[in-house]
Parts: sequence; structure tokens; C-alpha cells
Amino acid sequence: SSGINAEYGIRTSSEGEPKRAYQCVKFLTQLLRASPGVKEHITTHIPEWEWSVNWLQGACETGAKSSSSSNESATVKGFQRTTSAQETLSNATALLSEFGSSR
Repeated sequence: SSGINAEYGIRTSSEGEPKRAYQCVKFLTQLLRASPGVKEHITTHIPEWEWSVNWLQGACETGAKSSSSSNESATVKGFQRTTSAQETLSNATALLSEFGSSR
């Protein structure tokens, strides 16, 4: 398949580098919300997007809760369940629901 291959980055990073996988999901969520062209493209990759959203949901359920750390920080080890991560999950889930209703 052509186009964005961030799903590969998310899958390969999800085990060993969950913060990197989170950053990919966050970036894609922001991009999808800002760009109708990207949003249109992702409709041909719903299973990959669904996998990514499900991965983030699982990471948020099992990640350490943190109000002071950031998943953008190099000093923090592992994925942190931050407010930003929970907002990203909420936005990504809303996009997935939107795609599901438009199929």
C-alpha cells in the first residue's frame, strides 16, 4: 500500500519504544484533524488506524499514571498515562468512530 506508513512505525515501536509509538499516534491524530486530504486517505487504511487506536487504549490502561511527566521527555522511561495521552486517545477514538460511520 502507498501513502502514510506510520502504522508500521507504530507497530514496530509499540513493544520496545512505546513512547515513540505514542508520538506517532499523536502526530497522526493531529494531522487527521487538520488535513481533509489525509483524512480522506486514511479511510483506505481503517484497519491499521483501528489497530493504532486499540494499541494506545491498551497503553493508557496499563501505563503509569503521571501528571508531571511527559511522553515527549527523553528522561522519562516507558509510556506515561498523561493528560495529553488521554486526550490523544479520545481524539483518535472519535476519528475512528467518524470513519466507521462514513464507511
